[in-house]
Amino acid sequence: MIPYLFHYTKKTCCGKATLLESLLDTNPEHPYHGRYKVRFDCCTVATAHVQPQRLTPIYSLQGQTKQVLLCANTKEYRRLAKTQPQKTDFVIEIGSSFGIATDIIHQRARHVVGIDISKQLIEKAQITYPDIPFLCFDVLQDKVRLLSIAKDPSSTLWKDSELPYLSDMVFLDIGGNRELETVASILKFLQEELSPRLIVVKSTQLFKHAQSFYASLMDKSENEEMFLENELWWASLDGLIRDSNQKLMGLYPLKYPAKSTGQGLLICRYHNYTECKKGNSCPFDHNHCNTCGEEGHLSKNCHKFLSSNRPNVLDH
Repeated sequence: MIPYLFHYTKKTCCGKATLLESLLDTNPEHPYHGRYKVRFDCCTVATAHVQPQRLTPIYSLQGQTKQVLLCANTKEYRRLAKTQPQKTDFVIEIGSSFGIATDIIHQRARHVVGIDISKQLIEKAQITYPDIPFLCFDVLQDKVRLLSIAKDPSSTLWKDSELPYLSDMVFLDIGGNRELETVASILKFLQEELSPRLIVVKSTQLFKHAQSFYASLMDKSENEEMFLENELWWASLDGLIRDSNQKLMGLYPLKYPAKSTGQGLLICRYHNYTECKKGNSCPFDHNHCNTCGEEGHLSKNCHKFLSSNRPNVLDH
């Protein structure tokens, strides 16, 4: 039986229920035609017949497969914040903003920490929700710090610091209209480095990208979440990230760190990332890669550079 969470109106009920029977295809004359029969976990009403749209699957409890959910709007994002975390979960929210969704998670999970790039938003959230830890930093620029928060069992952020800790869930909301490549970079990093049981992403553009990608593989779903289990889709994210790297190479070649050859000659960054208009008259090296330092190829063709989630561009 699949666990479901039912948005029940009575405050005395946690809403958690187990599916017992589907009556979607019964005779239209049946009194409960088109409904599900469920059993509640903590309610005096042992069973009920409910409308499908009032049930949300608890995706994080369906087997051992690590999953990613996409949603396109704040309403669906907060609905998942209400239904997915369990009372034993450690959760990180990236893009916590005013802390509204962070607080929703806090009421259901064991621990949650909110992270946002805006100092003003973090200060307001900390005042509104003093029992929740909020941190201000850019996860793209400080991935080491994110990893230390997620994987350090002695982290002072967690009240039960003696417990072995690894983030069970990550909620990601860095702006519904943020560049697709930025969201893709963070998602790839979370999946590969943190590998939590469930990642929930709110991104209008990434949701549309997934819809477009899956249109040729399956019928268009009416649900506003999607399981992202297709390796080709993940490969398409790599393509988006590479395109973003190429775009940044052309815009800011001098923002990449200057490096020298083994003989001490500076490597030409224009030649490595875009085009050097000086050609043979350029006083800098045109034979070595400014990313790995090896001779015979350039950064724009370097596997190490192309496979990175984000180019190592200095702040500008």
